[in-house]
Amino acid sequence: MEFKIPFSLDPEGFLRRQCPLCGRQFKIKPLREGSALDAGEPEDTFLLSVEGEGKVKEDLETSTELFCPYCGQPSPGKEFLTDAQKEYIHSIIGKHIARLVGDNLFQSLKKIESHSSGSISIKAESKKIPEPGIPPLADVGDLQIYHLSCCEKEIKIQEGWEKPVYCPYCGFMHKKLLPRD
Repeated sequence: MEFKIPFSLDPEGFLRRQCPLCGRQFKIKPLREGSALDAGEPEDTFLLSVEGEGKVKEDLETSTELFCPYCGQPSPGKEFLTDAQKEYIHSIIGKHIARLVGDNLFQSLKKIESHSSGSISIKAESKKIPEPGIPPLADVGDLQIYHLSCCEKEIKIQEGWEKPVYCPYCGFMHKKLLPRD
């Protein structure tokens, strides 16, 4: 079973990510080819493919690995989820599984109800489990935009970061970055 789960982007089109090693958060712009725009989703969302067990199947913004802009360590792109994104994925999958189980149980009870001979009375009703919406963007404005000349892309990292910054796409170490004007 596979899900396409939408995530909110910030007003500049960035998606929040979190390094699985150092835990620091940053933002990158997801690639739009083959993702939300092609699927008819609003422009301020990004779709992520997730398997039924809650594991990210593919990260549509990168097919291989990302580098943490703070510690420089590479990891598969699908591992750069924030804790809130992981919780959101699990809640969507949990609701979907509950819906499947409920639908199957309801259909079974309906069959029993239609075959009962009057000595046993079964009444089956079902309530729809609401579809989870795209989580509201909890953007605290804690990150600043920086331009990466190595890949001609922009990222958002902690404002005032004075240590080297690694490009999330190629891993190139920038000794000093200036914020975008």
